Amino acid sequence: MSIWENLKAAKAALSSTNQSQTLASIIASNPQNIIPTPAYPYTSTRTASVYEKSQTIRKNIQQNIKTLRIAKGWSQRELACESGYSQTTIHRVEKGNGASVASTFQIIAALDMELTITPKT
Repeated sequence: MSIWENLKAAKAALSSTNQSQTLASIIASNPQNIIPTPAYPYTSTRTASVYEKSQTIRKNIQQNIKTLRIAKGWSQRELACESGYSQTTIHRVEKGNGASVASTFQIIAALDMELTITPKT
């Protein structure tokens, strides 16, 4: 039964019972039917493998961005000026804290580099 079906059932139970009983008390008496058990980050072995690989790829890209920036002799602030992003965004990209794919690609372009995807050999 989905969350919404459970909530509808709880609402129906509320309307058919004593008005002093609240929806919160119905939920509290049977929380496993209302609150789903999260399956993230792993739902299967294959998903786990893909998730771990994507994290490894992300970490490699981040390390390469920092290495290239340092090789050019740029500070994070200088790379920020070149890329059009803030120094905070550069820091997030290098540390892997929630940077978007778009910002990562633009920062790579500012370093006069490109990211390519090739088939496995």
